[in-house]
Amino acid sequence: GLWTFYLVAISIGPIKQADVWLDYHMASIMNSPAAKLLGIKSKQDNDFTAEIGKGEQPMKVGETIAGFEVTSPRGRRNIGVGNEYHEGVDFATPISTPLYAPEAVQVKCWVDDGGGGNVAKFDYAGYLHKFLHLSDCTPGVVAEGDVFAKTGHTGRSTGPHLDYRMKRRGRWHEPSRRMMVAVFSGEPLVYADSCFT
Repeated sequence: GLWTFYLVAISIGPIKQADVWLDYHMASIMNSPAAKLLGIKSKQDNDFTAEIGKGEQPMKVGETIAGFEVTSPRGRRNIGVGNEYHEGVDFATPISTPLYAPEAVQVKCWVDDGGGGNVAKFDYAGYLHKFLHLSDCTPGVVAEGDVFAKTGHTGRSTGPHLDYRMKRRGRWHEPSRRMMVAVFSGEPLVYADSCFT
């Protein structure tokens, strides 16, 4: 009874930590010499989407992604409402800048009264991708390369911009440059590295 509950309860923390560690290092493990020696291949060996979110370095203010400048990186900041942790990355974008689907995705749209304004989200490569402060959003299945939303100045916003966030298993992660290159340029994710400007 209680003893079993206690054993289960104390084992959850280490299991979750091991799961997070394994998730982060899986690509390295699957590409290790030991895995090759044993003939183990990842089912995603040829799947570029496996790279989304892996090894992303934090974006910095002034960095340009596909022609759009980072104005606020992920992290702690003070923008007039006190010190807060900003889970996304802000990009300076004119109102109505088109955002393109990186692949066929199911887009959900809604209005976030908590400050996000018009919001779009979709699941891709095991992550939830969320876009805030939009002027327009197209719900439903959107084909690869088609516009799913347009940037804006809605919600709690100090000027026209896009706030992009990325989440997996209930935890926010450093947003993906590759995803933003594809979303801003309309180019497939597989070409994203060549689109950095």
